[in-house]
Amino acid sequence: MISQLKRFSVLSILVFITLFSAQASGCINWKAGTFGPTTLGKPDIDQKISADSGIYWLKNTTNGQTETAMPACKVGANSKAKNKCLKKLKSSGYFNPNKPTIIFIHGWQPMTVVDKNRFDFCYNYDLAKDEPAKRVNTLTQWKDWNVGVFYWNQYADELSPYDAEAKIYSTSGSKGMRWKYDWTNTEGGKVKTSYCSKKQANCVMPSNSEDEPIDIVQMAYQSYTAAMPAAKSYTSDSVRIAGQSLGTQIAIQLTGKLLLDPQGSPEPTRLALMDPYFTPDHQFTKVNNLPDSVGDFNANIVRNILRTNPTFPISVFRTSELSQAPNGEP
Repeated sequence: MISQLKRFSVLSILVFITLFSAQASGCINWKAGTFGPTTLGKPDIDQKISADSGIYWLKNTTNGQTETAMPACKVGANSKAKNKCLKKLKSSGYFNPNKPTIIFIHGWQPMTVVDKNRFDFCYNYDLAKDEPAKRVNTLTQWKDWNVGVFYWNQYADELSPYDAEAKIYSTSGSKGMRWKYDWTNTEGGKVKTSYCSKKQANCVMPSNSEDEPIDIVQMAYQSYTAAMPAAKSYTSDSVRIAGQSLGTQIAIQLTGKLLLDPQGSPEPTRLALMDPYFTPDHQFTKVNNLPDSVGDFNANIVRNILRTNPTFPISVFRTSELSQAPNGEP
């Protein structure tokens, strides 16, 4: 960890505010308990707590100045409960199977839990000196789309991007699958944060239906197949998967898995990579005895996608050189 921070220290502040951790401007009013227990004080050993992760569907408020979010369905693919859930989402305007869909995956999110904030589609742009910043809600540009976000922010809240990246692929990486939550100090009233890990009996860790531990890619795959209707019920011909920074790695892996095994869900039709970032060190692949770097590992997935789907469109957008060497692997 110390060596990672030394490697990262020179540009850490610049990287934080520009490329890797796209931050929200508070456009969504997240309900109490989203980032931790609603009770005052640190949870006691008998209080079960879980991370708030998975896909949320977003939509604009009536005036278009703010956004609201609704959790996607998390029930079985063929159950009556899922049909009921999808019907509710459609009637409330969050998801319509007749509209095209984009699912966005954010990147590294250091220090966001303590701020009780996470990615949304609003941004503040600085104007002239002494003028207040202007907030722009870019979700208004997606008014004819279902817009979802796969949130893994409590897992991505690490001081080092290496530690967040390890969780994408492995449950036994540098920090395991620990996740951060906030709690209020009953004495000082200040928000404090702690990490939950498998060592703590009251911490619910990510798992599949067989109660086996899963990594972030598996979480995203599980969330997608639960959230989306059956392919035969989805009448649009478009599903885009988009990732930013570290989130591009999840987007690549998720797209590859869904094209190979969609489990009856609509298959992705386009992949968008925004400032794709891969750590320059081979931590994940070395731990798993793989010959590739993390960048090469993902490039191989892209090759497989294009080998079996030669016309599959993949867009790459770069707004900064910070993802290039020596900070990242091109």
